[in-house]
Amino acid sequence: MKKDWKLLFATIGEMLFRLMPDILATGGAGCIVYGAGLIYPPAGWIVGGVLSIGAAVMLSRGSDGG
Repeated sequence: MKKDWKLLFATIGEMLFRLMPDILATGGAGCIVYGAGLIYPPAGWIVGGVLSIGAAVMLSRGSDGG
């Protein structure tokens, strides 16, 4: 039983480690959009759209960040 928990936590830790660049990139994009929205609200929508299109292009090309 204890071994199952260790395996579960090890698997979750490995998954989080692999997802960390994506999590950080998403958080950074959110901060940029929020900051642009504080300066000028329509700019937040525009920047969010540009970042979303950029992310879609990277994903469609199969970019894995490394």
